[in-house]
Amino acid sequence: FAKMGVAFSVGLGPFVPGASFIEATHTLQTSYIKMMLANWLFWPIPSAMNLVLIPLPYRVLFSNTCSLVWKTILSTILS
Repeated sequence: FAKMGVAFSVGLGPFVPGASFIEATHTLQTSYIKMMLANWLFWPIPSAMNLVLIPLPYRVLFSNTCSLVWKTILSTILS
């Protein structure tokens, strides 16, 4: 699902401030690889920690915190 999620966020993100279709496709072409590499570098560690180290009652909180960090990384890559 990561490929579709990244493509969706990168592909539709430029339309929010009013970019054209050509600008949006250019953003997708330039940012997609960087975002997927960051995805593959970031998520395996929190996922493994969540399954092995985090107690069951705190797993959702940990996952949401990691998601907040991940959204910040994505925002940094796209800006």
